[in-house]
Amino acid sequence: MTDRIMVIDDDDDFSEYLAVLLAGAGYVVDTFSNAQEALDSVGLVAPSLILCDLVMPGMDGFQFIHKFRHRYPDGAHIPVVLISAKNNITEVIKAKFSGADDFIAKPINQALFLATVTCRLEQISRIRKGDLAFNIFRSEGNRTGKDHDLYKTMCAALEAGEFCAHYQPKVSRDGVIHGAEALARWIHDGKTVLPPNTFIPIAERYGLILPLTDSLLNQIKMDVENWDAKGPSDINISVNLSPVHFSFENFRNIIEHIPSKIFNQISFEITETSLLGNIDKVGDLIRHAVESGSQIFIDDFGTGFSSLSYLQNLPVTGLKVDKSFVDNCVTDSRSGALVKSILDLAAIFDLDIVAEGVENEDQKAFLFDAGYDELQGFLFSPAVSSTHFEKHYIAPNYDQLPKPSLGMQH
Repeated sequence: MTDRIMVIDDDDDFSEYLAVLLAGAGYVVDTFSNAQEALDSVGLVAPSLILCDLVMPGMDGFQFIHKFRHRYPDGAHIPVVLISAKNNITEVIKAKFSGADDFIAKPINQALFLATVTCRLEQISRIRKGDLAFNIFRSEGNRTGKDHDLYKTMCAALEAGEFCAHYQPKVSRDGVIHGAEALARWIHDGKTVLPPNTFIPIAERYGLILPLTDSLLNQIKMDVENWDAKGPSDINISVNLSPVHFSFENFRNIIEHIPSKIFNQISFEITETSLLGNIDKVGDLIRHAVESGSQIFIDDFGTGFSSLSYLQNLPVTGLKVDKSFVDNCVTDSRSGALVKSILDLAAIFDLDIVAEGVENEDQKAFLFDAGYDELQGFLFSPAVSSTHFEKHYIAPNYDQLPKPSLGMQH
């Protein structure tokens, strides 16, 4: 059976654009310029999916969802995707709370748009087939149980500004700190510090990773500007990006909104999973960033299946060696050889290189002796607050401060 999609948008040209795009993908499309007319026609059209503009006269997207869910309880399985040019944290959170199953920003990316439509329709197909393993419920996206509770709490926490960046230093062989990795932390209830593995998967799964990254970047930019204002600083902060940032073409927007005076002090780390099946598009975005002066590192290098081809085809500026190689570099000859081989590759391609996950003095000695530029890990310091980082690592009187112990615990 061919899926039927209802498009609701007061912009006739945009509706027609979506209709042509969807029809080309094999869907039957019904367009409506009036939300009330669309609401009255749901029973007749029997759509598999509803695409609804957020801002419309008379009845906006939020009001449509509310009335649709109450008027058609038997249509609870039908996903509603909101489309809006208002791509900011407040609108995304409002959309999620309103019962929207997804949110797409204008101008749309065709590939991402069709992928979102396909994903939602596949979920509905599984429901129809009674595949309970997916546990997909109406108007909650596919958030269930503890995930749903955590998601709602995260939305409120984003609004309240409870997420912040902590900084884990990167140490050069002379002991000087020229950089750090920014890592997300959730200060829950004003006291409990939650690590990223407790919330990043939910943020990526349910569309909060973009507003979360925006919030962290705003803090990072303010921190770097504040440190520079107190004295000369060459500190470079690396920021982790999700594959979602490249799917939404959000990366270009991030680059363009870094103030020029600190542009060279913010770099980015991308995982090899960001590149899977998308290397041409991501390559263009990376090329634009590097040509603008950004530094781009491949994070967890060596853990993917196509690492060498990425080096050949992508204009990245550095590599970050995964902790799994560092763990046994001293005790296992093959791990040690791999660590040195990655260093040789970096030299061939003229790339900077950092090893992460360093936890003991033997690893530190092995890696620095091998020729690594910088090391990062709990041996030197865990990720610390911006206040702690400024006081111990980049304060004007840094040389007079007692250096944090190299054996600093987690």
